[in-house]
Amino acid sequence: MQKMLLAVLALGALLMTPAAYSGTDIWIAYGSDYIWRGASQNSGTGAASVGLEWSAENSGAYLGAWASQVDYDDDGASIEKDVYGGYVLPITDEFSVDLGYIRYGYDEAIESFEELYVKVNIGNLSTAYYQDIDTHANYAQVGWTLEFLPVMLGTFELVYAGTHKDETFTQLNWSYEPITFPNLTILGIVGEDVFEGQTADSINLELVYNFR
Repeated sequence: MQKMLLAVLALGALLMTPAAYSGTDIWIAYGSDYIWRGASQNSGTGAASVGLEWSAENSGAYLGAWASQVDYDDDGASIEKDVYGGYVLPITDEFSVDLGYIRYGYDEAIESFEELYVKVNIGNLSTAYYQDIDTHANYAQVGWTLEFLPVMLGTFELVYAGTHKDETFTQLNWSYEPITFPNLTILGIVGEDVFEGQTADSINLELVYNFR
C-alpha cells in the first residue's frame, strides 16, 4: 500500500508541468477531528491530513492520494492512506456523473478495503453511492446545497446518509473561503446519530491550505 501511495504521489509530481499544473491540487489540513460517515476516526481529537489530486486537462479523469491521522483506541492504527481514481462525465452544465474507485489502507491491524462509487450531481442536489468490492456492504448519501443563505457566509449543504444496515445520520457541512486568504478553506461539520454508538464532535472545524 505504501508503494502504491508513493507511486501516486510521484505521478502527480511528474504531471506538475507548467501546462498541466492547473489540473493538480496539493493540500494540507488540520481539523478538530476526522469525521467519516458520521463517526470520529480519531477518538475526538485533532487530526492532520495531506492530499494530492491530478485531473487530466480537457478530460474528466482524475487520480488522487490522501492520508490522515487516525486513532481507533486498541487496534494500534495511526495513519489512514487512501488512493482513488475516477472519471467525471458532464452531461450538461447542471448535471454530471462521477464513476470511481477508492482503496482505504492503514498502517497497522486494520485490513485495507476497496469500494466502487457513483456520484450524481443535478443542480443543488448531490447523491453518492459506495459499495465494498468484497463484502458488498454499501453506503449512500444525498445532499442539498442551501442557496437561500447569503453567499458571504459560505456554502452550506444538508446531508442525509445511511448504510445497508439501516444506520442513518444527518449532517450539515459548511465551507468558507476567506477573500483575503484565497488558498485557505475553512470547513465545518455539525452532525448527529453517528454509527455504532460512536460520538463525534457535535461541531468539527478544519483548516485546509491548497498550494494552487
